[in-house]
Amino acid sequence: MISNKTDNMNRLVHVGDAINLSLELAEKSQGGTLGIPSGYPSLDRLTRGWSKGELIVIGGRPGTGTTALALGMARNAAVDFGVPTAFFSLESTVLEMTDRLIVSESGIPMEKLHGERTMQEDDWQRMEASLKRLSEAPLYLDDTPPNLPPEYRITEFQSQVEPLAKDREVKLFVIDNLQATVPDWTGWEPECLARECRKTLHFLKRTAESLEAAVIVLSSLGRPIRKGITWPTLKDFDEYCPNAEDFADKIILLHKASFPDLSKETDDVAEELLIASLVLNRKGRTGAACLSFDQERIRVVNPEEGRSAAGRMPITDTTEPGTF
Repeated sequence: MISNKTDNMNRLVHVGDAINLSLELAEKSQGGTLGIPSGYPSLDRLTRGWSKGELIVIGGRPGTGTTALALGMARNAAVDFGVPTAFFSLESTVLEMTDRLIVSESGIPMEKLHGERTMQEDDWQRMEASLKRLSEAPLYLDDTPPNLPPEYRITEFQSQVEPLAKDREVKLFVIDNLQATVPDWTGWEPECLARECRKTLHFLKRTAESLEAAVIVLSSLGRPIRKGITWPTLKDFDEYCPNAEDFADKIILLHKASFPDLSKETDDVAEELLIASLVLNRKGRTGAACLSFDQERIRVVNPEEGRSAAGRMPITDTTEPGTF
C-alpha cells in the first residue's frame, strides 16, 4: 500500500496521495465513464463523461443537429442517469422545447401534437405511457422570455445558476446558444466580438468551477469556402466564437453527412449520420464518434449495432439550414 503523506503547505500534494487518487479514478473508470454520461457510448468512450468544473463547447453549422444533440444529452443525463440538469434555450420557449421532448420520447408526430392531424386514442395512451419517466426526471427548462434583449439573457442565466445548483443540486447546465447572448451580432467589429465572447466564456468556465458542475454551451460555426465536403475545424470558430480553445476543456464539432443506400441503384439515402469530432480534450484523447439522426422523432440516437460510418463515403454534405 502506498504511504499517505501530505505537505502542510497550501496546495501542495504528496506524490503518494496523487498516485492513490489516480489509481482510484482508474478503478472507477473500468466500469464506464468517470463523469456525467452523455448517453451516447461512442462519445462517452472519448470524453469519459462530463466532469465537474468543465466547460464543453459544441459547435455546428446551421442544420447540423447541435440543439437536438444537446437536448438529447440533457434528457439522457436526467432520465437515464438521474443527474439534475438544467437546459437554457436563449432562442426557444419552454413549450417549444417541451414539444420536442414529447415527440422524441413518444414518437407522436409534431403535426399531431399541434392539431394538424387528429390524435387517436392509442396515440394518447402511448404518449402517456412513454412520458412517465421524463415527467419525473430532474430536468429543468429555462423560462426566460426569448424576446428578452440579448445583453440581458446572460444576466438572467447568471441569476439562476447558483440557486439551481444549491436548491436543486443541478450538476449539468446546457446553454443554447452563445451567439444569442451578444446583441446585434452581425454588426460587431471583430475585436469587439472577440471581447464579448471571451467575457461570456470566461464567466461560464468560472461558473462550472465554482459550482462544481459541468457546463455545455452551443455555438455556431462559420462556413468557409472549400471544394467538396466541408468538415469543420477549430478555425471555423473564428467568425462566431473566437478564443473558444482558451477557455474550453472540451470542444466538439458536429458534422452531418448522408450515406447511400447500397442495396439500391439510386441516390436514395440509407442513413443520415452525425459525426461528433472531439477536437480538444484537455483530459484525454481526441477522436470522432458516429451518431444517427432520427428524423421522425427529431432526436439524435446511437447508430444501430454494426452500422458504422467507417469505410463509407458520404454522398452529400447536408449542412444547410434546417429545422433541428
